[in-house]
Amino acid sequence: MPLPQLLSALGRNTEHGGDDLDRERCRSKERLLSAFGSYELAKIQSDLEAATEGLTGAARLDAVLAFIVRFQSQGTYSLSRLVEVDYVLDEVARVLPIMRRFIEKLLDGDDAPVVAATIVRVAVSPYLIEGDDKVSFLDQLRHAAGITPDSGP
Repeated sequence: MPLPQLLSALGRNTEHGGDDLDRERCRSKERLLSAFGSYELAKIQSDLEAATEGLTGAARLDAVLAFIVRFQSQGTYSLSRLVEVDYVLDEVARVLPIMRRFIEKLLDGDDAPVVAATIVRVAVSPYLIEGDDKVSFLDQLRHAAGITPDSGP
């Protein structure tokens, strides 16, 4: 179903459609959310690739952390502002392993899996509970990664 028709179907009055319309609306809503999630993931991956192009080692990891901070500061995804909280929580659960694997590849050492998991948890926490420490968010991520802006891990 094309997007304009899908949006129209989601907004229709259900007085005359009954259960069939409700079921179609639910399926349409799920398809729309799924398509939006896929679009957002592709956009994030593309933007992240652009932010890290040509960088290696600690500089690449630092660019990833800075990207996370910029993305989070846009304020698009805060549970307090979302209507489809259950959907977002499911998507977060799906994306966490992807983020962890991506970041783990940028790390050295036997503790890379633990460090990557810590970075991801710190990165995701502002979406769940808005904090009062936005100024130090990048510093927190760098600390979890074991880097400073001027030196490697």
